Amino acid sequence: MNNLNHRFAHKRWLLKSALLTLLVSVATLLWVGTAQVWAAEHPADVKQNSTVPPRPPTETPAPPAPTERPRDDDKRDEPAQPTPTPTAAANQPAPAPDAPGDALTGVISAATLNMRQGPGATFPVIGRLTSGALVTVLARNSANTWLNICCLPSSQTQGWVSAQFVTPNYTAEQLAGLPVGDGATLVAGETALPPVTAPPVTTPAVTAPVADLPPGAPVGKVAVVALNVREEPSTSAPILGKLGSGATVTLLGRNAAGDWWLVCCVPGGIGNGWVSAQFVTTDTAAATLAALPVTTGRDAPVVATPAAATPTSAPETVESTSLLLSSAMEPAVAMQGDQIVLSFTLTNTGTAAAANPEFSFELPVGLSFVSLSATDGGEATQKDADSGALLIVVTWPELSAGVATTVKLTAAIDEELAAGAVLDGSAAALAANAEPAFTAISVGMPPAEPPDFQ
Repeated sequence: MNNLNHRFAHKRWLLKSALLTLLVSVATLLWVGTAQVWAAEHPADVKQNSTVPPRPPTETPAPPAPTERPRDDDKRDEPAQPTPTPTAAANQPAPAPDAPGDALTGVISAATLNMRQGPGATFPVIGRLTSGALVTVLARNSANTWLNICCLPSSQTQGWVSAQFVTPNYTAEQLAGLPVGDGATLVAGETALPPVTAPPVTTPAVTAPVADLPPGAPVGKVAVVALNVREEPSTSAPILGKLGSGATVTLLGRNAAGDWWLVCCVPGGIGNGWVSAQFVTTDTAAATLAALPVTTGRDAPVVATPAAATPTSAPETVESTSLLLSSAMEPAVAMQGDQIVLSFTLTNTGTAAAANPEFSFELPVGLSFVSLSATDGGEATQKDADSGALLIVVTWPELSAGVATTVKLTAAIDEELAAGAVLDGSAAALAANAEPAFTAISVGMPPAEPPDFQ
């Protein structure tokens, strides 16, 4: 019995060993298969275990050292030259631009400054200057309170301004060397500034100086605000200078048509020149004017001494009178695009009838002519002035003593006129036996302009 039990125990042990071996084999196969699948799904983990040598850093080549350039002034073998000391001239103010030669200049310091026909606030306004404008000073009054300057913007028109509103670029000694004038006539004349390229030494000499004028030569007076003096008897001839209102000229000759006079002399010492006869008044008899020599140049023509002439009867004496010219605007306040009426009243304040009275007015740029009327049979004409503006002239055969006549001008204000703009115009009246009369009128656009300095 024991032997049988021993045999059964031995068989059980063999069976357990076989089963254990089988289990170990199966487990081994399962572990190997699982490891292969995991390795296929996680390749990065495998690489992490490998050692990769690092890449060497890229070297940036150092920039080459700059080569020192030789300096022009590096003269090691020469002694250093002393630095020049600035002279006193370096502290002097630079000459004003656009001022010819030794001309004196100044700068307008007022916001708006009137330019007047003469050295005083009672003279008519002929234009305006704005702050910062550079002007050339040509003359002064005796008190040095008013200066004759050139010029209005975009023109060659001269006039007088108050000296207290001009910042000088000159000394008191230089100012004292200027000509002196206290009347309406511009001392230095309204002469255009000479071109920079024209040397003064080439100025033609005056053939007939004032001292050599023929005795008893007829004279006349300028009857407009500013009169051009030209090189030839034509509005297309070059302008030599300008004469102010009331300037006295000597009549030396005429053109064939008799509508231009050769006069002495052009302001600034340039010599003789031609002026339009219609803007010069004279008391000389018509027969004497007709006898003036006919010429086309600027040299004073030689007048032959007439033989003993048959005495003629003395010309009839015409009693002189005086004129007064005033102006007004209706409505008093107007806007761009509105129409206004400018009324001018000419009054004979003397005791004699005014012979051939004439009224003239240059329409300012910014106003357009609409209509014109004149009382007492006044005949109106229109013509282009030298400046290109419209010149209106009204004439009457006569204006009795104590009588007033009226000229009414309707004009339209330009719609494009800037706000605050001011249009200035001057009118003149004259007669054969009366001194010229003047008046000025201003048309201002709102808003009101800056204070008007006198």
